Amino acid sequence: MPQTNKETKNSQSLRKLGNSLKELHQSLEITLAGKIEDIMANPQEWAEDIAEDKVMKEGMPRYLKAKTLGENFAREITS
Repeated sequence: MPQTNKETKNSQSLRKLGNSLKELHQSLEITLAGKIEDIMANPQEWAEDIAEDKVMKEGMPRYLKAKTLGENFAREITS
């Protein structure tokens, strides 16, 4: 098996991380729902509901996955 130097290994790890984060970002899809009349009646409540539903339920798992990918990358380049 050919030997790879540290710089090549780090570059490969960075490319792998970049591709993983790109896939994670591209699969993010947030749709906003609601009737405009309901939204205009109480926009703050609507925004809080959207934030709780979309960001916390869909965004948080993505954040955790991105964090894990970053931590794994850091381990790879420091070992």
